[in-house]
Amino acid sequence: MRTVVGVLVSARMQRQVRLSLQEQHQVLPGNKGLTATPTAAVVFSLFTPVMLVQLLMDSTPVPHLYGVQPHHLMICDA
Repeated sequence: MRTVVGVLVSARMQRQVRLSLQEQHQVLPGNKGLTATPTAAVVFSLFTPVMLVQLLMDSTPVPHLYGVQPHHLMICDA
């Protein structure tokens, strides 16, 4: 059951990113250069260098994001 849900979520994400890129006439880095129709695996792999570090300062968690590029924000907006 978890596999089925995972495949459905992956397919939905892939479709949404592709539609958003098509509407905005944008491209993303892919396996073989720039692409307007990335697969879900390519989208997931693009986020590999992104890190979230949470520090505690006076008992307050302070999040820091590292490695975020403009194409990451474009995907998140989609």
